[in-house]
Amino acid sequence: MTTDPSWLYSTIAQSSAAIVAIVGGFITASVLMLLAEKRTISNQLSEKKARLRAVKRELEKPKDYRWDEEELLYKKDALLLKSEIADLNTRLNTFSYPPHLRLAAYIITPFAGLNIALPVTLILTEYFHSTVKQFICCTFLVGLLAIIVYISLLITELRSKNAKR
Repeated sequence: MTTDPSWLYSTIAQSSAAIVAIVGGFITASVLMLLAEKRTISNQLSEKKARLRAVKRELEKPKDYRWDEEELLYKKDALLLKSEIADLNTRLNTFSYPPHLRLAAYIITPFAGLNIALPVTLILTEYFHSTVKQFICCTFLVGLLAIIVYISLLITELRSKNAKR
């Protein structure tokens, strides 16, 4: 008597879909956070440049309209703004996405294909060969192990960055 292995395929497909959704959600959240950070830096840079232009316009006015102390304050403000603009430019030019982002795509994509799409297709076609069951189980375990290693790599990287601060 043979048992119906469709429960195994559906369990693997559902578990894999949940894992892909969780990891994909974390990756999406981190990318959106980085994009927001980059946008914030760009906005700050634009504001500082606009403020510097306004300060330069004030300094270009004839001296009759301001006191010496006021001119000194404008010059200090201009120097400070130039320094802040240089820092923001450096931050913007060195901005990058996490180096392991591509690795996540290389892990998630085959994991989803082999452990979600393939089992669902096998259920639909009712192809229940024992070697296929073993293959599906092995790809699930290997994919799960790869995701755990990837998450461990990210945690180690975050800890080392926090230790440097």
